[in-house]
Amino acid sequence: MDIVELFKASNPMLIIAVVGVVALFLAIKLGHAILRLVFGLIGFAAIVGAVRWFFLKH
Repeated sequence: MDIVELFKASNPMLIIAVVGVVALFLAIKLGHAILRLVFGLIGFAAIVGAVRWFFLKH
């Protein structure tokens, strides 16, 4: 018995619960990736701004 037949024979609420857990896991991973990207871009902008300020000052 493969996994597809097991899901077809099981309760539809179980399928919804499994899909919900997988979607939640993917949403958390995607959220972490987006936060890392945003904070990385903020840090990069701060470094570029500091370098620009330093060279324009002198």
